[in-house]
Amino acid sequence: MNITWTQIVNSLLPLLGVAVGGIATYMTQTNVLKRQLSRELEKEKQVENIARLKIYSEILKLVGEHEMIVYDGGREKFNLKVYRANFRPKFFSEFYLLHQDLADDVRSMDITIAEAELTGYMDREMSGSLSRTFNNLIEKIEIYLKEYRSLQT
Repeated sequence: MNITWTQIVNSLLPLLGVAVGGIATYMTQTNVLKRQLSRELEKEKQVENIARLKIYSEILKLVGEHEMIVYDGGREKFNLKVYRANFRPKFFSEFYLLHQDLADDVRSMDITIAEAELTGYMDREMSGSLSRTFNNLIEKIEIYLKEYRSLQT
């Protein structure tokens, strides 16, 4: 039985076609899946960003509704009662969504408040620190909202 090169090539051509077709299909499916995954990740980021912006908007709304600096005996004092009742719960409702710099500021305020509770009083320096940190936090929120709006136009 003599097998010629023509017979070998003729029998390998279908196998080669199947292999090339399989590779082409694999590559096409891989690209499609990568694009779908990319779109899904982008959608998740967008949903997360909208949730973050809602928190920021609600915080700005609270700023307009509450006075954060009160005067006690002629001196400025951070309104800790309003912060605890209204702002802190909002910040921690979905703390993981906050930008890192805002989360750091909120935690810094918590540390200052804990120190005041530990000593039993809040001195002028602590109150000033809370006021400055809070005001910086609000400014950062406004910047993030402004950046979002600029990307939408």
